[in-house]
Amino acid sequence: MTPDQQTKLSEALSAKQHLLSIETFGGAESSEALIKAQSFSGRISSMVLEITDAQLYAWAVDGMPIQRAMSNLSPEEREFLMSGTRQDEWDAMFSEAE
Repeated sequence: MTPDQQTKLSEALSAKQHLLSIETFGGAESSEALIKAQSFSGRISSMVLEITDAQLYAWAVDGMPIQRAMSNLSPEEREFLMSGTRQDEWDAMFSEAE
């Protein structure tokens, strides 16, 4: 990733206020990221996702739908990246409402 692309990615991710930090590690082809996020309820959680900088760029900068950019992730993992909310929090919220 070029320095310009890295800057654009950093700016795009910083606009997603629920994302507190993203630390990527691994190579260009196979990479993981430690995501720290805050859900709508204020809960702070972390998750390690198998994603590359290119996938993050496609989603955050290019606007590619996350299902297409990160098809290797489960729906729950994509939701965590989009909103910071884990499945157990969604389950608890909706089970109380019913």
